[in-house]
Amino acid sequence: MTLVVKIHSPLTKPILSLTLLLSLFFSAGCENSNRKPEYQVISGRTMGTSYQVKLAGNNLPHKTQPIKKEIDLRLERINQLMSTYFPDSELNRLNRTDSKWFPVSKETYFVIGNAQRISRDSGGAFDITVGALVNLWGFGNKIRADQIPDEKAISTLKNKLGYDKIMLNPDELLIGKKHPEITLDLSAIAKGYAVDSVAALLEKRGILDYMVEIGGEIKARGYKAENHPWVLAIEKPILESREVQRLVSLNDQGMATSGDYRNYFEKDGVRYSHSINPNTARPITHKLASVSVINPSTMIADGWATALMVLGPEKGYEIALREKLAAYFIYREKDGFVEKYTPDFEKYFIETKTRL
Repeated sequence: MTLVVKIHSPLTKPILSLTLLLSLFFSAGCENSNRKPEYQVISGRTMGTSYQVKLAGNNLPHKTQPIKKEIDLRLERINQLMSTYFPDSELNRLNRTDSKWFPVSKETYFVIGNAQRISRDSGGAFDITVGALVNLWGFGNKIRADQIPDEKAISTLKNKLGYDKIMLNPDELLIGKKHPEITLDLSAIAKGYAVDSVAALLEKRGILDYMVEIGGEIKARGYKAENHPWVLAIEKPILESREVQRLVSLNDQGMATSGDYRNYFEKDGVRYSHSINPNTARPITHKLASVSVINPSTMIADGWATALMVLGPEKGYEIALREKLAAYFIYREKDGFVEKYTPDFEKYFIETKTRL
C-alpha cells in the first residue's frame, strides 16, 4: 500500500542540526509514561561529524570510559582504512596506486564489495567512483566554487569513471582498477558500515539494548527502557528548521536518509544538488527531496538511500519495490511536498497519520 500526503512548507535557512533533532526524540521517546528512561550515553567525533551511542538494559558496564575507548579505536581504524581526508588511509593509497591490483583489508574489501552489488542492482545509480565528479561540481573536499564545470571537463571525466571499471578478487582480497586515474570514495556507505561495526562491538560485550548514530545514520536494537522502543525521527525536507515528518521505531534495524535540500548551490536561478547522477555526470534535477531506507544492515541502508535519491521518485520507487526495500520518499510538487512509501516500510511507523 502506498500513502500519498501533501505537506506545505516554506524553504529557508536551517537552524538545528539533525543530530540534535534526533537526540531530542531519543531522550523524549514520545512516551506516555512519566518514567524517565535509564540509559548511558557515549558521544564523540568521527568521520567529520559526531557520533552518539546510548546503552540500555540490564547488562550495562559500571563505567563507560572503557567502552568509549573501544568505540573510538574502532572508528579510528575505519577512518584509517576508508577516509578520503587522511592522506595515508588505505583507500587513498589504493586511489594513488598505478598498479592494476592493490591488496586491502578485509573490512575495506567488504564495504567495496557491497557497494559494487548496490551499483549493479541500481543500474549504476550508486557508484563509488563518482567522487571526482562530486569534486568537479564543487561538493567534495576541495574549495567549493559554486560554478558550473566546463562541458568538456564533465565529458572527459565521465569517460574515465564507472563502477564497472573496478575489479574484485575475493580470494586474495585485491581491488583492481581498469584505469589508473580512477579514485574510490566510500563516503556514501562508510558511515553506515561504521554504525554496524559499533553495534557489533556492543553485542560482543553482551549489550543488546542500544542505539548507535553516526552523522544521522542509525541502528537500534532492543529497548531503551522496559517496553519503551527506540523512537527515531525522519525530518521534513525544509530549511527553516529541523522538524519531524515521521516517527519510526526500530529493533535490530538500521536506517539511513539521503536528501538534496541542505547541500546545493544556485546559479542563474537553477538549483544544483550535491547528489550527482553517475550516468549523466550531473546533479540530479528531479523532484525527490529525501529518501529513507530501513535495513538490518545500516551500511546497505546507507548505500541504497543514496541510490534511490539519484534514481528519483518514480524510478527509485520502482527499484525499491523490485528489491523489496523498506523505503520512504518525500518529493516536491508545485504546492508542497508529497510522501509515499513501500509496503515494507509501513510496519515501522509509530503513527498512523502524517504529522502535518
